[in-house]
Amino acid sequence: MISLPRLVVRLQEKSWVRDGKRYRTYHVTLPKPFVDRLGLEKGDRLEVRLEDGRIVYIPRPRRPPTRGRQTTLF
Repeated sequence: MISLPRLVVRLQEKSWVRDGKRYRTYHVTLPKPFVDRLGLEKGDRLEVRLEDGRIVYIPRPRRPPTRGRQTTLF
């Protein structure tokens, strides 16, 4: 088990309007000591679950980058 201090982070909102429709996304900032201890890097994916009224983030394994279909131009 990883032992780090308990921290309180704030839920942040980003909102924008496109073609008359309003969109919103929400995020929280993970403190650097948590990122370092878990060995996370920019672009890593986290699974998000709700368990017993709690938000649980689970780091997902890294996958090698995939490439699209190669096209030959004539």
